[in-house]
Amino acid sequence: IFTRPPESLLTPEFVADCVIYSLFDRQSNQTSLRDYEYKGRTYRVVNEFFPYSTTAMLDLAQQHRNRTIEGDLTGEDERFVHTWIEDHSSELSSEACAVLDKAWDIIQDSFTKRATHAVVAPRYQVETWDAGWKQIAAMVFGRERVDDDVYNAYYTDWRAAVRELGDKIAHAAMDAGVI
Repeated sequence: IFTRPPESLLTPEFVADCVIYSLFDRQSNQTSLRDYEYKGRTYRVVNEFFPYSTTAMLDLAQQHRNRTIEGDLTGEDERFVHTWIEDHSSELSSEACAVLDKAWDIIQDSFTKRATHAVVAPRYQVETWDAGWKQIAAMVFGRERVDDDVYNAYYTDWRAAVRELGDKIAHAAMDAGVI
């Protein structure tokens, strides 16, 4: 049974925490696909749930001379969630910021793995600038990861940061009588 949360629970910080958590939970399936074929048609699927700016991603692509991602960025607009986060930045809790910061560290430190992973596991299409966390996590933490460097450097801290944010949300929901 779904219980409508009381208005007292729906503070701007709680909502922002939920948005950030939803981007990085293991059950989140946001992806970005290019030239995806389905039932005889080809699709280009953008990831409106990408939290980082086109400028940051272009800088990263140029720094690592990744022409594929540079090309993918051509003419692209900021994604909805990035804009939402910018508009609500003052509402982000320290736990939500920790998750965003750790995810960005992982994206930066794994960026050089994208070209290799695209060959090893092309179905994940990690050569898109707005690759979803499902794609990034598969490349970094999944069974088909290229190596263990980023995994070993981040896995424990990453899971702890996401767990801390999730626990904060769950405790607030329990205190409000929702769960």
